[in-house]
Amino acid sequence: MGRHPGVSEGNPSQDTIDRQERFLKAFESLGIISKAAKVAKVSAATVQSWRKNDILFLEQMNAARQVHNDHLEGVLFDLISEMHVNKDYKANPTLLIFALNGANPEKYKGINSASSDAKDVLSEFRKAMRESKDLPPTARKMDPEEVQEKSAVQQASDILKSKFGSLNDTDT
Repeated sequence: MGRHPGVSEGNPSQDTIDRQERFLKAFESLGIISKAAKVAKVSAATVQSWRKNDILFLEQMNAARQVHNDHLEGVLFDLISEMHVNKDYKANPTLLIFALNGANPEKYKGINSASSDAKDVLSEFRKAMRESKDLPPTARKMDPEEVQEKSAVQQASDILKSKFGSLNDTDT
């Protein structure tokens, strides 16, 4: 079926090539395998088989996907341009946010290693708090007067230290 030796048995028939071309044309415009297969009058299973066994078809499908993605990106920027011309950014600010996230994710998505580390610490703290609540009062090793004298931050720090040891390199 494939056009390269070792990829699959034999060469595709003209009928197969025609069906693949119909599918690829539909896929360029629709971007969804099942819909493009339906329009091209082939089964999705056939498309999966072509993708698995025919490297040239897979390359052509990736190219068709890129054509579709470029079309969608063109629509996105046309809408953003229209909002700019009309000075109506309230029409769909999500488009602007989406475009900026894609163009410069480090700047506009707000994701960095520090925020990830903070999420991890918070997750561990919540887990420790749940486990601490399940312990009998004697196992917590804190009496009520001690708890009242400590701030919430200090209490959290004590719980984490008892579970994980030192919280940073400066603690001894």
